[in-house]
Amino acid sequence: MQQIPGWLSTALIGAVIAALGYVSKLAIESALQWRAARTARRAQLVHLLSLLLATRKAFIIQNALARRLCDEITRAHPELDGSYDNVLAHGYPSLDDRQKLEHGVIRNYTSNCLYPLNLQIIDWLSKDDYFKGGGRQQQAKELSVRLQTLFAHLVLWRAKYEFWIPSRPERAIVYMADEDAHGISFPTGIEDLISRVADDMIGSPGEAASWEGPVRSSTASAGE
Repeated sequence: MQQIPGWLSTALIGAVIAALGYVSKLAIESALQWRAARTARRAQLVHLLSLLLATRKAFIIQNALARRLCDEITRAHPELDGSYDNVLAHGYPSLDDRQKLEHGVIRNYTSNCLYPLNLQIIDWLSKDDYFKGGGRQQQAKELSVRLQTLFAHLVLWRAKYEFWIPSRPERAIVYMADEDAHGISFPTGIEDLISRVADDMIGSPGEAASWEGPVRSSTASAGE
C-alpha cells in the first residue's frame, strides 16, 4: 500500500483545518445573526408591552373617574340608567361646573391619552409580521390569537371614537363591550402573556424557547 506523499498529507491537513475554520466562522456568524434578530424582536415586543401598560393605567384612572361621576349623576337623576357612556352623555346638560370639569377630564383622557396610545398599538400590530403569525408552541399560538383579537378590538374602537367623540361634547368615553355592545372585548391578560413571551426570548441559540421551538434557519412568518 502506497503512502501518501508528505507534501500531499500536509496539503490535506491544511485543507481540513481551513474547512473547519470556515464552518466555525459560519456557525459563529449565524449565531450572532440569530441573537441580533431575536433581540430586535424582543425589543419590539417590550415596546408593545409598554404601550399596553400605559393604556391600562390610563383606562383604570379614567374608569374610576367615570364611575364616580356616574354615581353622582344617578343619585341626582335616578331615572338615568344604563352604561357609563349613556349616563355621562344624558346627564351632561344638568352637570354643575365642577362636574363639567370632571367630565372634561374624562373626555380629555379619551382624546389625548387613550386615542394616541391606541393608534400607536394599531400601527405596531399593522407592521408586525412575526408574532401575529404564531409559532410551534402553545404560548406562541395563544399570543397570536390574542394579538389578532387586540387588533380587531382597536380597529373597532378607533372607528367608534371617530364617530362618537369629536363632534359630540356630551360623549366622554369609548367602550366596546359594555351594555351597548358596540364591539368586541379587549383581550384580558395579554400584558402578562407578552411579558412571559419576552422573558422566554432571553437565551442562547442552544436553548429552545417555548416561543420559537428548536432553532431553525428561517424565520417563522406569520380602550377598551
